Amino acid sequence: ELRQQMHETLAVDPAQSQEFIAGTLPQAAGSMVSFFLPAGAFGKALKLAGAAPGPVNTATTLMSSALGASQSGAAGFRDALVNGASLENAYKASGLNALVGLSEGVPIARALDRLDKGTGGSLRRLVVEGLKGGGEEAIQEIFQGLSENKIAQELYAPNRSLTEGVLESGAAGGLLGFGL
Repeated sequence: ELRQQMHETLAVDPAQSQEFIAGTLPQAAGSMVSFFLPAGAFGKALKLAGAAPGPVNTATTLMSSALGASQSGAAGFRDALVNGASLENAYKASGLNALVGLSEGVPIARALDRLDKGTGGSLRRLVVEGLKGGGEEAIQEIFQGLSENKIAQELYAPNRSLTEGVLESGAAGGLLGFGL
């Protein structure tokens, strides 16, 4: 629904929106921001309230994980129904995808922690941290894509490739994770 409205409002060429740079990467950025901003604001509020770093890190990880579970669960439910699954299997797909979505918390929380330590380091440190963030996010996105595809294969789309969209998602996550 929202995607269609965006296409109509912004006159996006549907063919271009399926490409990596014009489609996958911006979608991944939007997804990352939807976890990053609320968790970052929550962590900042906890710090202002005097919370110690350990509980703040735990809280931001849990918040990012909960947001990831919610988003992945809803996407799995919608995907199942679009692909003709029964309501029962759509609920199963939603629950299983929500479990997979919990993995969103780790790279987001670690990115927030890295940002909190400041930017006073050298270029080498920035690159090393970028590679760590990119690797974490790429691995998480590949894990999530493989898991979601396997859930779909088992419950409602037996012909779906296990690797459908996985490399693009991993690459988008890696590029965006590098920036955090």
